[in-house]
Amino acid sequence: MASRSLKHLSRVAPDWAEIHGILDGISDHTDREVAIVSAALLDHGLECAIKANLIDLTKVDGDRLFGDRAPMNTLSAKIILARAMSLISQRLQKDLDTVRDIRNTFSHALGNVSFYSAEIANACDNLKIPDERQDEIKNYHHIGLSTSDGNVPGYGEKDMLLVSSNNSIVTAIRHPSIDGPKGRYIWSVKLIWMFLAAEAAWPKAKFKPDKDGGI
Repeated sequence: MASRSLKHLSRVAPDWAEIHGILDGISDHTDREVAIVSAALLDHGLECAIKANLIDLTKVDGDRLFGDRAPMNTLSAKIILARAMSLISQRLQKDLDTVRDIRNTFSHALGNVSFYSAEIANACDNLKIPDERQDEIKNYHHIGLSTSDGNVPGYGEKDMLLVSSNNSIVTAIRHPSIDGPKGRYIWSVKLIWMFLAAEAAWPKAKFKPDKDGGI
């Protein structure tokens, strides 16, 4: 009974406001907390994006795909499926795999590791999404991403907005106040989360069976 309740607790998904709060204050947490919690958020984001682009699943079918010990239960499996569904690019897939590797290192290392450990710092340096030029990021308008350009009250030029088709702000993320490997990791996670949130909010290739249930 205790095992079942703990598994249920681990599957309780935060709402948008909670996620926004977690991301906004994540820089203040320890390195190990940052690595594990942020990867868990991306795991949730991938699942939301994938589900949004599938047919509407019953709870039973959803559990068969994403539940405990199900084929899509792991972060690795979700990354592969998202790539197969063309929800993420090959470059974004590599960044997600890097985040997963960093998460695994912090999860299993018994010693004192940090974002300044040489191996982890090198992995953070290999994350590509923070190096996207501003004009390249603006080209993602088809999934609702935009830079603030410093023209939105309360947000700076480096902050990122998730906007609707009528240009109203759905949510936003702030550029981390810290630099170095930890700051690069956090900004990568925030940017990836925004891409996944946009894919979940505006599915671009939702599969629809015909009225007879066939293809």
